[in-house]
Amino acid sequence: MKTFMKVLLILSLFTVVGCSSKKKQTPAESDGVDIAKSEEAEDADFIVDDDDKELIADDDSEEAALEEDPSIEVAASAPEVETSGEMSQYTVSKGETMMMIAFKVYGDYRVWKKISDANPGVSVNGLRAGTVLSYPTPTALFDWSPVGNPYLVRNGDTLGLISKDKYGTSNRWKDIWNNNKPLIVDPNLIFAGFTIYYKSDRDVASE
Repeated sequence: MKTFMKVLLILSLFTVVGCSSKKKQTPAESDGVDIAKSEEAEDADFIVDDDDKELIADDDSEEAALEEDPSIEVAASAPEVETSGEMSQYTVSKGETMMMIAFKVYGDYRVWKKISDANPGVSVNGLRAGTVLSYPTPTALFDWSPVGNPYLVRNGDTLGLISKDKYGTSNRWKDIWNNNKPLIVDPNLIFAGFTIYYKSDRDVASE
């Protein structure tokens, strides 16, 4: 009788241990999920798989720079400008940018790096009024005689928005573009700090 009771007790212990081991197995383990990785994923703001790393642009890459600063792309497409080999000086006025100065000097804002390279100690961003810049003297002087009322381009402006503000409709953006050639090479690309000119309806009617 005592032997029979011992056998029952041993069987009972095996049954309890077996049930306990099954309870410890979580659904995540049974599905083959790494718990450590899943907990890490919950704490992470953004996780990139190895296959997805190629989709993220390197901040130091040329492509990323072009998207962030369109002036770099402008400089890359700049035409050649003939210079005399001598140097001239230009005094910066309030609100002027390196590209606007390049336009006044050379007739094309895309050659702004020619002035920047001649003034390595001057920051391109936030030129201060009164700063004297040196630049290679062009062989042909550029004469800009704009017609109309001045408008200082601000961040976020487009020709359509300016047209809406000045004419009450965005459909006359071409009138502004045509009145500012060659200042505006691409109508989809205008820059804050540029002063463009628009004709009033009275001026247009008198033509």
